Amino acid sequence: MKIEISGEKENKLMKRREVEVSIQHDGASSPSKAALQITVAKHMNIEPNKVDIHQIFTRTGSPNSRAIVRIWHDKTVDVLSEKKKEGAAEEGSQ
Repeated sequence: MKIEISGEKENKLMKRREVEVSIQHDGASSPSKAALQITVAKHMNIEPNKVDIHQIFTRTGSPNSRAIVRIWHDKTVDVLSEKKKEGAAEEGSQ
């Protein structure tokens, strides 16, 4: 999966950056929010708990997507890949 920042806007009132990301995922399905959260965090050199994936748009059959991402300055969000692991561990213990 390759990503490219196609637009960026600072929202001072909400204390966040709003970023539009172009995603190329040749030969693979649309990326999950968890995978995109980690990839965007690495690409922008920030912590994953500051990255909120708002929406992912993919045209049917297209290897390209675009996403609306919010980068929070103060607020922290759940790291989706960790949340998924916790849910699997809870199901195994029942």
